[in-house]
Amino acid sequence: MSKNEGDDALDANRILAFMYDPFLNAIAERFPGCSLADMACNNGYFPLGASLRGMGPCTGIDRVNYVESIALLNGVIGTRIEFIVSIR
Repeated sequence: MSKNEGDDALDANRILAFMYDPFLNAIAERFPGCSLADMACNNGYFPLGASLRGMGPCTGIDRVNYVESIALLNGVIGTRIEFIVSIR
């Protein structure tokens, strides 16, 4: 990955965080310890964020297979997100 691609990825993540983190904070505050399922989750931003905020089991579902990406994140940051590839 080039420096420009890395910078673009960081910028994209900052935009996601700005848009979605207040919403995730409110969900985790209102439903502490509850589970979260996100359909059409793409690469799992919501399940990851919910897990990091102490919510219970978090599951992402998408048609695109992000199993390896989610497994990498689980290993690196210690989350236990389940990812399900939906059947077309």
